[in-house]
Amino acid sequence: MDCGIIGFGNFSRVMAEILRDFFPLYCYDTKTTYEVPEYVRRTSLEDTASKDIVLLSIPVQYLDAFWAENAALLNKNLQGKIFDVCSVKVKTLQLAKKYLNPEIYYMGLHPLFGPMSTKGCGAKGQNIVVCPPEKARPFDNEVIRFLSENLCLNVVKMTAEEHDKEMALVQGISHFIAHGLADLAPHVSNVATKGYNKMLEMYQMFSHDSQDLFVTLENENPFAKPLRRKFIDTLLRIEKELEEFET
Repeated sequence: MDCGIIGFGNFSRVMAEILRDFFPLYCYDTKTTYEVPEYVRRTSLEDTASKDIVLLSIPVQYLDAFWAENAALLNKNLQGKIFDVCSVKVKTLQLAKKYLNPEIYYMGLHPLFGPMSTKGCGAKGQNIVVCPPEKARPFDNEVIRFLSENLCLNVVKMTAEEHDKEMALVQGISHFIAHGLADLAPHVSNVATKGYNKMLEMYQMFSHDSQDLFVTLENENPFAKPLRRKFIDTLLRIEKELEEFET
């Protein structure tokens, strides 16, 4: 089986490194020029979409337009297996249901690691969320077995809604805090506490993420904004309480 990756950004490079020992790899990106490792072959969108396995690694905010323009292309290969690796699952699965021939296998995945968290240690033992199709198919078990036994990942099965609700806190709030720290320029301090160093570690990890990823986490997850609003209201309440102590 060969594998095509549509969208070749930072995370796709991590994916390619993980999958290189298992599949011939092909990729396509809308950028006219981009570097690829020697074990990945850059090719056309049509060729990439024709592979046995197709991984959609496209920011969610661009995914609807991609499907609208390229659904016919992805629907050509009825035997193909299509996966998305987006950070949001409710919207991605809705789009797949809207545009994709139901005969074609589709599954939503969310690898909970990236370039920073795999640097120097790889992905083994890290979490990946699996959102199986509404109607179970025999291939579901093969996917889960490959992820857990071959890639040595910790597979967590969730519905798309369960995933997005959890990620609104796990990623939405944590990335929001990290972006809020940017103007304060957190730095290594010789009087740092353990708590401060943990905060600094989080900030440094997320500071390398793309703006596309941040927008995806905050705007495309239907549960992120209400939780973010609640967090902001809580901070404002705490600030008001502190001001009252000053009087």
